[in-house]
Amino acid sequence: LTQKMMRIIAANNPEADILICAHQNIIELRRYLASRNYSLLHEELLMENGKYYEILLLNEEKGEDYDTVTQTGSIIWANYNSNHHNYLNQQIEYLNRATEFKEDEYLTSLKTAYMGLYKSLD
Repeated sequence: LTQKMMRIIAANNPEADILICAHQNIIELRRYLASRNYSLLHEELLMENGKYYEILLLNEEKGEDYDTVTQTGSIIWANYNSNHHNYLNQQIEYLNRATEFKEDEYLTSLKTAYMGLYKSLD
C-alpha cells in the first residue's frame, strides 16, 4: 500500500518531499525505495509505546547532493543510543527467524549487513 501511494504522489507531484513513518514492512519498503533511487533527505528512529518507527524524509527529484535510501539505513544511525541497539537486535532476530527454514538470499545478505552494522556501532 505504501509503495502504491508513493507512486501516485511521485506521478502527480514529482518535486514534493515525502514523509513516511513506517512501523511494519520496513524491509520491503526500504528495498523498494532503494530500487527507485529516492533521495534521502533525513531519517530517524523513533520509539513510542514499545514500538519502533523508521521515519524517512524523501524526494524523487533532489539528485546527487543527497544520499539514497539504503537497505539498513545510514543517517538513522548517526545518534546511536540504546533504542538503536535494541532495534538492531530486533531486526537481526527477525531475520534469523525469517531465514531459519527458508533460504532467501536477499534476507540473508540483509542479516549480514545488520550484523556488521551492529558490530561497527557497538
